[in-house]
Order: sequence, then structure tokens, then C-alpha cells
Amino acid sequence: MSQQLKNLALFLLMFVAVLLNSCMTYNYADAKLAIAPTSSVIETPSVPTKLADLQKESISEIVDVPAPETISSPEPAEPTPLRKFSAALVPLPTQAPTELLDYIATEIEISDIAIIGITGDEEAVSYLEAQLDMPTFRLDNRRVLATRLETISHTNQLYKVQIDSLRSVAVGILDFYPSNPFQDLLAAASTEDWEAIVQAHQQELPLSQQEGPTLLLASLGQPTSEDWFETAFTHPYRIPLRWPYSDMFGEQGFLDSWRLTHYNAETAPGFTWEYTSTDNNKYAERIDYIYTQGLLPLATETVPMGPWEMMNEQRSAITGTFIVP
Repeated sequence: MSQQLKNLALFLLMFVAVLLNSCMTYNYADAKLAIAPTSSVIETPSVPTKLADLQKESISEIVDVPAPETISSPEPAEPTPLRKFSAALVPLPTQAPTELLDYIATEIEISDIAIIGITGDEEAVSYLEAQLDMPTFRLDNRRVLATRLETISHTNQLYKVQIDSLRSVAVGILDFYPSNPFQDLLAAASTEDWEAIVQAHQQELPLSQQEGPTLLLASLGQPTSEDWFETAFTHPYRIPLRWPYSDMFGEQGFLDSWRLTHYNAETAPGFTWEYTSTDNNKYAERIDYIYTQGLLPLATETVPMGPWEMMNEQRSAITGTFIVP
């Protein structure tokens, strides 16, 4: 019995050895040749879509169209530089002597002021105009415009002056000085009559709001309401009184260049008229103006013309520097 078991064990051992030897001879390469190359995963064909078609077309266009050349950005335009000019209003005193007029003519000639308005008595204005070696334009017997700039057009009230190739300014001159109410105010029995006297001297302004930059040289013969209300407590003859011209100019869009550059009527009164009465009382007021529209005042100042002996009235010119936009 034991011999049979031994024989059976030997047989099994030989069978296992043969089986292992046969597995070693059948490798991966043999299996690859024997098995057909068919995927065990079932493939599902993709469904065509419009997006896919558009992507194909886009790719085709990108391939077909050459890359664009580099486009350089345009150079930024240089900003137009600001341009400034100077102007002056020269109100001549009543019965000015020729020596004073000769002095004024010399000062005008040696100055670099571009635009000058002259107002006063016909005789004095005519004499001064004749002394000037520069172009002048007579508006009437009391008003003259003097400028070396080119004038490109004019109406009865305004001259358009060329500042440079891009800019022009309309220039007007007003002269209401003959309607100066101060003599009547001094002769009035009471200050209660002053408002009626001022209204009686009022004239209608010949100008309205303009298009484009405008310079208005105005000898008005009266102060502004603002000056009087601010300084009534420091002037013995002043009372709170409404002066119409300053209000009318403001309503029409004109700006007072002196007040824009000098904010305090007490510390910078800007007197352009000084008068000494027969009883030796002295009065001083700002009655001459440079009004503007569409211009920026940089600086203004007054220039006394005198004093001269034997004259009870002294006047000062007003000058200014302005920027044209």
C-alpha cells in the first residue's frame, strides 16, 4: 500500500513539472499573435454639432488668413497752448492839459499792451489819437480803440481782434461817464433822494451776452453795488445803495475782472476817479471797468494819470492780463 502511494506521488510530481514547462514556453508575444486586436470596449461614434462645424471653419480661417501686421498707435495730438494778452482802459480826465495827454501817449507807446480803449472829451481824445504811432479805430467822438493786432471785423459796438491764428476776441468800449451822478448826489438835499437820482442817470446797455470771448472796456461813471455795500461803514458819504450798471452786466453774463482778481473792496478799492470839491472834500470811486465773457483774468491793476496841478479831477487807467481758451 505504501508502494502504491509512492508511485502515485511520483506520477503527480512528473505531471506538475510537465505542466509548468509548457506554461513557460507560451509567453506574451505568442498570446498577442494568437488574439485578434479587437477592443473589448464598444466605440460610439460622435454626434456632429453646429459648434463643431463652426470650430472647424474658424480653424480653417485662422490657417488661411495671414497674421496681421503690427499697427502702431497714433501719436497723441499736442494740446493747444494757452494764449494770454493784455488790455487797458484809459479814461481821460475832463479838460486834460496837453502835457498830460503827451505823457499818456508816451506811456501807451512804450507799453506792450495789445488792446487799449480810450474815453473822454472829444478834444482830448482827438489830440491823444493824433499822437499815437499805432492803428486806431474811432467808435464815436468820445471813444477810440488802439491796437497793433489785426482787426478782422466790426459792428457799431464791437471790433473782433485776432489774438493768434486760432483765437479772436470781440472788443467793445462803453462811455457813460457824462451821466456821472455824483454832482447831483452832492447837491441833493437828502440822501433819501439818491436812489431816484441814480435811476435818472441810468442808460440802457447797448450790448447783450455775446458768443465767444468778449472784452468790454467800460467807463460807467458809477461804482458797483458790491463796493458800496462792503465799504459803507468806512466811508462817511456812502449809504447802502443799489447801483444798476454792475447788476445789469452781471445779469448779462459779464464778469468784473477787477473783483475777480482783488477780492476785498476795502483793501483793494481800485479807485479810477478822484474828485476834490470846491469845499475841499475828497471823493474816490472805482467807476471804470474791464468786463469779460469767456476769458480768464490773471491780473489787473490801476495806473494813476497824474496828479496834475490845477485839476480837481484825477483819473487812473485800469490794465489787465487775460487768458484766451
